[in-house]
Amino acid sequence: KDDAVHVVATADDGTDTSTAMSGAVTVSNTPPTAPTVAITPADPSSGEELVCEVVTAGTDVDGDPVSYTMSWTVHSAAYSSATTTTWTDDTVVGADVLADETWICTATPDDGDDDGAVGVDSVTVQPDTCAFTFASTASELSINPTGFGIGRSDFTLEMWIHAGTTTGAGTATVFRTNATPLNDPATVMHALVDTTDSTEVPYRAFLSLRDNWCEEPNEGYQAWIPRDGDWHHVATVRSGDRLLTFLDGVQTTNHSLAFSGTTPPLSNDGVAYMGALGMNPAPAGLSIGPMRFVSSAVYTSTFTPATDWTVDSDTIGQWNTTSCFDGSTLPDETGDNDGTGAVDLTATAGPG
Repeated sequence: KDDAVHVVATADDGTDTSTAMSGAVTVSNTPPTAPTVAITPADPSSGEELVCEVVTAGTDVDGDPVSYTMSWTVHSAAYSSATTTTWTDDTVVGADVLADETWICTATPDDGDDDGAVGVDSVTVQPDTCAFTFASTASELSINPTGFGIGRSDFTLEMWIHAGTTTGAGTATVFRTNATPLNDPATVMHALVDTTDSTEVPYRAFLSLRDNWCEEPNEGYQAWIPRDGDWHHVATVRSGDRLLTFLDGVQTTNHSLAFSGTTPPLSNDGVAYMGALGMNPAPAGLSIGPMRFVSSAVYTSTFTPATDWTVDSDTIGQWNTTSCFDGSTLPDETGDNDGTGAVDLTATAGPG
């Protein structure tokens, strides 16, 4: 680069020569090619520092020394508080790294004259919450029998669900308030999903009657959870004479509880179950994140779902928010309804 190349040309027809003509050019700089970059750690958690490293340098045909300037975006917004470890602005301060964020590093090479093609890498921060996945149709978890006396009173069951891609043969148990048989008077509530469709998972919750289990009008039917790779929030609420279902904070159904039979109360020693029970298998491949069971109608209109909640006197049980499933025990954050006896459940990351 920067060479001045000069040429002189003379035409000759065999008899005479022309006046010499000349021209000159200066060789331009060639910018460097794009580097290969990588953010470390590649699977970060909240509070971990992020560093954008040049894995493979770009090439510069002129032999110029190449430097790099890094820039960051988080959720498509520019980040302006980067510090320098090796290259300018290559480091994100750990305190700024939050759960479930996507960080993108763009590395711009410079040879002293021009910027070259950029190198890009991105990472998504692990969520703070945890979850479990039903690893097979035989998966099961029972919850210590304390405090599940909802009976005729208002209640809320809410949970975050990741539908995954695994399909099944039919209806599967997500949560219920007693063991078999289905028409047992103590089995007040049963949440189910249908696993047959490859694009969505229908969710429904039933309240039992002593003499008409699973019949209208006691169905809390229905929400349709997309199999789109995202986490979705489902809530079933009994509010007076209504049974409401919400998906991602938006009401999907509103059923009147004009029961024709007897609504049995559930005693405080009722046992809650997640997974395979009786006639229904577990929803293999489906994951449950933050979840709680509350003895009041928490939602009666559109709301913004949360992944953590304050434990209060109405909270019967709360799981997978700050205390993670460890593969065998699901700690209840109210302190008395731990899930135990886990069968074929896999701990995993929740929605954050």
